[in-house]
Amino acid sequence: MNKIRMSVVVGGIIVFAYLFATPYMAMSSLGKAIVRQDATAISKYVNFEVLRENLTNQLKSQIAETVNQDSGDEALNQMTTFFTAIAVGAAIDNLVTPSGFAVIFHKVLGQKNNSSDGESNLETILDQIQMNFETMDRVSFSAPLPQEGEVQLIMEREGLSWKLVNIIIPFDKMVANLR
Repeated sequence: MNKIRMSVVVGGIIVFAYLFATPYMAMSSLGKAIVRQDATAISKYVNFEVLRENLTNQLKSQIAETVNQDSGDEALNQMTTFFTAIAVGAAIDNLVTPSGFAVIFHKVLGQKNNSSDGESNLETILDQIQMNFETMDRVSFSAPLPQEGEVQLIMEREGLSWKLVNIIIPFDKMVANLR
């Protein structure tokens, strides 16, 4: 009887450890694939269809907000928002692909930092990511950006694996740094 209880307890601990560790292992594997620029491996950890939709909506919303702040003309705002939505959709569709994903991360974050070991900013950022369970099927990772604050990487469980489904970018800080 004690052996059965002990087996159930040990089994429960193993299941809990598995549930806790798998999103971190998936993000770590995604990070390594990005550093290697391995498009095939990246596609295993990213749901590109959902990510494209989420990034498109996020960018359209930010542009509409910026346009509405900068101009008082309602007709001009609607026309600008319409044409911007078309351009944003096309840009996101072309950039958020397995190969485009690796290139974007390397272009934005891949410069060498000033450390003596030659580690890239991307590798440094990947080492600083913090994980937060939102639900048992959704995890957010906070990744610091050099000057823009932090970006949120959202992964969701798809069966037994985890896939990146959203990247929440701090556009307000990025735009403020451009001005």
